[in-house]
Amino acid sequence: MNCPKCKTRQLNARPVKGRRLTVDVCPNCTGIWFDADELEAAMGEAGERVRVPLQAVSAGLCCPRCEEPLYSFLYPQTRVTVESCKRCGGFWLDAREFQAIRQARLYLQHLDNDREQQQPGTIKQTLLNVIDHAIATLLE
Repeated sequence: MNCPKCKTRQLNARPVKGRRLTVDVCPNCTGIWFDADELEAAMGEAGERVRVPLQAVSAGLCCPRCEEPLYSFLYPQTRVTVESCKRCGGFWLDAREFQAIRQARLYLQHLDNDREQQQPGTIKQTLLNVIDHAIATLLE
């Protein structure tokens, strides 16, 4: 398979650290090709499969796997533009886009955890309220 960006450079198979997964990386531009479902597996999360949305635009690139057009769109809940193939479901991520998606997901997870802790009636919130009340009583 050739890099969709560099066109003539052969993609090299590389294992994903800590996963039983191999992805294809361009030695020139360091972009990464993820076959269908590999991106979620590389992130370490089983999530809903991301599909090319209707508003996606042609990226002017060809899929390295099946030679069909790649389409550009913002990866869900991020500001990262990715390219994907409608036919085989693979994803092309330019250098550092994988890390950007991962950071965005971690940030959203952190926000969700904060909201959960602040919900009245949760065990954590109840314990925090008891501790705050006990400290306030001791300081009086």
